[in-house]
Amino acid sequence: MSVAAESIYDGRTERQDIRMAPTIRLVIRRAADLLGTSVSNYMTMASYEAARRDIAEHTTIEVGAKAFDTFAQALDNPDYSKLDSILARPTIWDN
Repeated sequence: MSVAAESIYDGRTERQDIRMAPTIRLVIRRAADLLGTSVSNYMTMASYEAARRDIAEHTTIEVGAKAFDTFAQALDNPDYSKLDSILARPTIWDN
């Protein structure tokens, strides 16, 4: 475990109990042993890394350079031609 990863685990106060199949526990135990860490540290590290990856995958949008340039240009030069007609429409409060 790296020094940066170790700092993540400082001051742990929360507990999470989980149930798993014995075969899964054996695989996790083997991986923890290979890395020279405890099952608890291994599961915390793996869960934390998976959670960060999942959050990033669901909250980040990646686009190619051309699409980004088109988007940035649209933001820099907005088309106001339809704004007057949109603002002239009745709102839900006008009824």
